[in-house]
Amino acid sequence: MSTRHKTTKPAAELPPSAAPSPKIAAAGAIGTPLGLVVVWLAGALGADMPAEVGAAIGALLAAAVGYLKSNRGYLEP
Repeated sequence: MSTRHKTTKPAAELPPSAAPSPKIAAAGAIGTPLGLVVVWLAGALGADMPAEVGAAIGALLAAAVGYLKSNRGYLEP
């Protein structure tokens, strides 16, 4: 039995796409709202949080979700 390995193109050879990659979509669709919920929950529990800190928490959570999301299968034939 023979096995065939799929070869993927280097990033420089991939065609440009207007559609966001799965990593970017996950960061925007899950990470940002999750940051809002965390900031709201902290405020509901009585924590006094400046807007800048809330924005930083949201950005860090969005970046973490985007980092953890796999790009498997994206732009493969």
